[in-house]
Amino acid sequence: MMTTPPPNRPALDMADNDLSLQDRHQAGVLVITLLLFVACAFSAVRDSRRVDWPLNVEPANVGRVLSGVDPNTASWSDLLLLPGIGESRAKSIVAYRHQAGTTSGDDGVAFHCSGDLRRIKGIGGKTVRRLQPCLRFDDDGGY
Repeated sequence: MMTTPPPNRPALDMADNDLSLQDRHQAGVLVITLLLFVACAFSAVRDSRRVDWPLNVEPANVGRVLSGVDPNTASWSDLLLLPGIGESRAKSIVAYRHQAGTTSGDDGVAFHCSGDLRRIKGIGGKTVRRLQPCLRFDDDGGY
């Protein structure tokens, strides 16, 4: 027994109904894809403005870090305040400083600029760039 649709509603055959579901599915996938794209773009913009600063600095030490740490005179515990510098690297900086200070001859200063820290094993260009805002050099003020 076949029923006829009410006069104000047209009859849909099965092919039209499937196409409608398929279109809604594709639209949903497109919306989700666009939302993911916007979220990734927002994240990339936010991260590009992020300042890579040590998050574990005690409030009492913030002033010391902001005024700059001189790697030629700082203790290894003061060097720990710098971003990316752990105990091992801090002790390596102090050891290098003592060795270079006794063998350098004329001025006895191991580090004249932040680039000189590349001489320490484990410190490369990326670390030096991260450290630059936190360093000072009392001998000539160079970076």
